[in-house]
Amino acid sequence: MSLEYESVRPSLVAEVLSTARLIQVADRIEISADGQQLTAAKPLSPAVSDYDAELISIEQFAGDLDVIQRHTNRYFDIPASMSTHDRVKARVARLLIEGYIVAAPRARRLTMIMNGEDSPELRTQLTRPQQQIVWPVGAYAETIDGRELHIGDVYAVHPRAVILNGKDAIAALDSGQANEFHVISEPADEPFFYVTLADADQRAVLKRYLAAWTLYGVEQPGLPPGPADDSVILGE
Repeated sequence: MSLEYESVRPSLVAEVLSTARLIQVADRIEISADGQQLTAAKPLSPAVSDYDAELISIEQFAGDLDVIQRHTNRYFDIPASMSTHDRVKARVARLLIEGYIVAAPRARRLTMIMNGEDSPELRTQLTRPQQQIVWPVGAYAETIDGRELHIGDVYAVHPRAVILNGKDAIAALDSGQANEFHVISEPADEPFFYVTLADADQRAVLKRYLAAWTLYGVEQPGLPPGPADDSVILGE
C-alpha cells in the first residue's frame, strides 16, 4: 500500500487523518472563537463503514508508529509504503508498550533450555498435558522501514502451553544427558504465544490484560470468541 507522503512524521499524519475522519462522520460541526460560537453545521454524515478503509489503515499505522517512536526515542518520517505485516508488527509493539499481553505472530513455538538438574517438580511439568507459562525470552524488537526498534525484554505467556517433546526430555534426564536439552512448546489451541513486557515479576504479569490487535480490515488468527480487548486471560 502506497502512503504518498513525503517527509512527514507519523504523529502529524495520525493527527490530520483522525481530524478528517471525525469531521466526515460528525453529526454536527461547531466553530467557535474566544468561547463564542460563530457557526454550526450539520454535514451529511456517512456511516463509518463508508469511510475510506485505506485512510483508516494509514491512520492506525501512523498512530502506532508514533507511540513506538516516543518509546524508543527514535524519530523518522512515515515510510513510503505499508504492508499488512507492517501494520501487525507496529500494533503488537504498541500494545506491548502500553502494558498489555498481546498475541505475537513471531512467537509460534518456545524453546526452553534445560540445565541438567533433575527434580520431581520438573518431571511433573514435563508430563502435564497443558500448563500455564510466563517465561522470560529476552529482548523484543521490530524492524519497520529498515530500522530495528527495541521495545524491551519480554515474557512469553500462555494459559495452555503444550510441551511437544516431554518424553524425550524425561529420557534425557534418565540418561544424565539433559544439560542443554531443548524443550519445545507451543500453544494448545491458538497459533501464537502471547508476549508482554518483562518490566514486572511473573505474579504481576498474571494480572495484566489481553488486548486484541483490532486493526481495521485485518482478522487476527486464533482470536477467542467474545470481547477480547481488556479481557483477563490468566487470572489473579
